[in-house]
Amino acid sequence: MKTLYLIRHAKSAWDSTASSDFDRPLNERGRSDAPRMAAFLRAQQIVPDQIVSSSAIRANTTARLIARGLDQDESSVMLDRRIYLADVHQLQSILREFPDSWQSVMVIGHNPTLTDCANALTGDVLNSLPTCSVYGIRLAIDSWLKLRNGVGERILYQVPKELTESP
Repeated sequence: MKTLYLIRHAKSAWDSTASSDFDRPLNERGRSDAPRMAAFLRAQQIVPDQIVSSSAIRANTTARLIARGLDQDESSVMLDRRIYLADVHQLQSILREFPDSWQSVMVIGHNPTLTDCANALTGDVLNSLPTCSVYGIRLAIDSWLKLRNGVGERILYQVPKELTESP
């Protein structure tokens, strides 16, 4: 069994002076939601073998805040630029490249791809993962190479607005 946690980046600043969508930072709510979500995950004793993130600023920052909140070294976050513009098929191809030594992985990325991936792997019908939400999937596979649609079962779905105000 493998476990995959899909995490949509935290709320970003649409009014930022960033030169591109890729460079858009988190806003104040995003900077507070990510540590709160990390505290929730830590309380659930969810600590992944690896965190893999889109290299877009808002996803990268979310990943580092979550790593810090899980007492993991922020420098261990693996960035993959391909996640930024990937569609669901491309994201699943990236997941199939993961080493089998990783039993549990968090992927921080973007919508609609993460929602599409959650739906494809589990058969759920989510409309859209909110920012900084976590969708956990238990995968009935022993190798990432065997990742296919329908091999997953949802084991967690948590959105920031349902968390208490303090971590």
